[in-house]
Amino acid sequence: MRQFAAILILMAVLLVSCADKDKAGKNSYDKGIAALDRGDTEETLKIFKSLGSDFPESPYSLLGKAMYYYYEGLTYEAINANYRVLREHPKLLPALMLNARLFLKIDRPELAYFYIALYEENGGDETLGAVMEAEALMRADKLDESERILEKSLLDFPDDPLLLLTKARNDARRAEFAKGFDNCATALSPADGNAAVLKAAGDFFRLAGLYDSAAQYYDAALEAGKDKHYFIADIIESFLSLDYLHRAKSLLDTLRFRNENSHRYYVMKSDYYTKMGKPANAMREYGMIVPRFSMLPTVMSNFATKKSQDIDNYGAEQYFEGAVQITIKDSFPNSATISLRHAFVDLLFDMDRPEIAGPNIESMLDSLTTDFKTLHAATYAYYLFGMTDKMRDVLKRAVESSRGNPSYMAAMGQLFSTMDSVIAAHELFREVLKIDKTNKTAILGEVGIAKRKLRYKEALEFLNGFDEYVSYDPDIAAEKISLYRSTGELNSALQFAERLIEIAKKDIKRYRTAAEIAEEVGDKKKVDDIYRSCLDNNPDDPDAHIMAAKYYFRDGNYSEAESIVNKALSFDSLHVDGMTLLGDINRVRGRTDSAMALYSRAIERDKSATDALGNLAMVLLERGENLDRAINYANQAILHDGGNARHRSTLGRIYYKKGQYKIARVKFWNALFLAPEDPEYNYYAGINFIKTGQPDSARVHLRKAIDIGLEGKMKSDARTALRSL
Repeated sequence: MRQFAAILILMAVLLVSCADKDKAGKNSYDKGIAALDRGDTEETLKIFKSLGSDFPESPYSLLGKAMYYYYEGLTYEAINANYRVLREHPKLLPALMLNARLFLKIDRPELAYFYIALYEENGGDETLGAVMEAEALMRADKLDESERILEKSLLDFPDDPLLLLTKARNDARRAEFAKGFDNCATALSPADGNAAVLKAAGDFFRLAGLYDSAAQYYDAALEAGKDKHYFIADIIESFLSLDYLHRAKSLLDTLRFRNENSHRYYVMKSDYYTKMGKPANAMREYGMIVPRFSMLPTVMSNFATKKSQDIDNYGAEQYFEGAVQITIKDSFPNSATISLRHAFVDLLFDMDRPEIAGPNIESMLDSLTTDFKTLHAATYAYYLFGMTDKMRDVLKRAVESSRGNPSYMAAMGQLFSTMDSVIAAHELFREVLKIDKTNKTAILGEVGIAKRKLRYKEALEFLNGFDEYVSYDPDIAAEKISLYRSTGELNSALQFAERLIEIAKKDIKRYRTAAEIAEEVGDKKKVDDIYRSCLDNNPDDPDAHIMAAKYYFRDGNYSEAESIVNKALSFDSLHVDGMTLLGDINRVRGRTDSAMALYSRAIERDKSATDALGNLAMVLLERGENLDRAINYANQAILHDGGNARHRSTLGRIYYKKGQYKIARVKFWNALFLAPEDPEYNYYAGINFIKTGQPDSARVHLRKAIDIGLEGKMKSDARTALRSL
């Protein structure tokens, strides 16, 4: 009896000891998460490392590392770490919820739904579970199922603002915008100070295309959550998604002071440059953090994507292949490796490398016999290779795998359209739109089919049949404007473009689009008004000022252009585009020394400043000095912007000036390949053909230059040259 009592006492002591250890481990974990919230990643990692040493059996050390990876945007590493947590502690609620969020990140909503169900079964928060369950179903385009879950949850929690706002987004996805606005208003009335609620409201307005309203709520959320480092990062990503780039950049500058070694910061800064249309800057910015995380698959795959955008396809392949191999070698979960391999295949197709994509897809086909993404990619690869029998087999399986999932069905419609199976594509798109009335892929797919048949009015009527909020999506809006132009309805295009400005006054690209249409209409006053409105609505954005200054420069109003660009430089004295434009103004005014100094400053600031490089080469050409340096600058411009014909033409003109006409001929050919209808490039190529003893080619290009709009002295010189032949 005494022996039995002693065993009971010993067991009780052990249970208390384990509970104390778990409690102590949880306390350290909470401290680590608090440091993570502040953005102090070094302290975070120190705490979690110490936790692992002090409490090796506790799940919280590895869970903390997984949370660090998640917040820092290191998605595949987070999946790997959290998988190890759940393998030993399958009911740990924070790990279950983290897995759900991670699978949404890699676009696997079905797996996210599975882990949310486990989270709820094990006693997780009911409202959070319902919100996440609905989110997963929305990502899978199962909008009716999401609706049922939200309606049921709102019966139990009718005033929960996050449930209401999730319902509002689901309403918008179902094209029931009036209901969405009502649910949003109900959610916001009692919860004005809650950062998560305010951000969710911003997400709803973003989905409705009302970007200024979204931005107001994001700013309010930012004020409410200003002490949370990664919440600020989430808001920055939201501003980037709105194309409110100046606002995003100002917040990025603030974020860097909190943690200059944050991977997440460099991801977003790189994305900012991508949206600015500066792929070399994007690659260079992200490359600054790569050595610090050099062997992490997420980092290697991100860097590969940046390299591909900067036309370094070989480097992109090497980095992405390395990322995949690490996940295999280090036994990452299959979900992570498969997601990474699919991303690699997508990149290979984007880079026009199907011969590399094909073997990668085939190696997945054996084990992923019903996986839609694998079957879809295989169908496309076999189509490109002309392997008809294999294509038919996987195509049938892909169609079966897509049933019931509107996103997959729309993707199949796209594929059928690519393969010229227009009837099959049309049927799929129409079927998708019965289920998901705002599915962008299906909407644009239907427009594409109509355009292919030159039925532009029909396509426009189709778009106008949707709710106005659907047409506010940037891709659909761009298509609608294109259709107005194709049907000659320029005034309607202008009215729509101005409406797009009204709802997103901080997106300066919208002003450029509207101004271009106003120029087509021939309404110069309207063009001026649009650029003035851009400056009034973006008074502290240097990019807005530079865009307007470029317009006045093109218009020959150099005084106004100079005044505006100087204001831009007062906001940011090292703005590369601003220095380059001021150099252009000085150059046309004959102040070539000042122009060269400004171009040199811009290049010193940004080695890939292609306009500054090309224009510096042009000044040296015009001055007739240091032509070898001019060749070097022009080649650097081509290196970073190979698709720009102007730099090729400049290089040809330099070789022409040096008397190296055969080399010049190749450069002019390159320029004309990229821009065959440019009158100046045709003129310079024609003049050079005279020097290479090819009078017939000279006549062709000189006549073409005159016919397509050559002006001024070059026009008279071209006529003189033609008479001499």
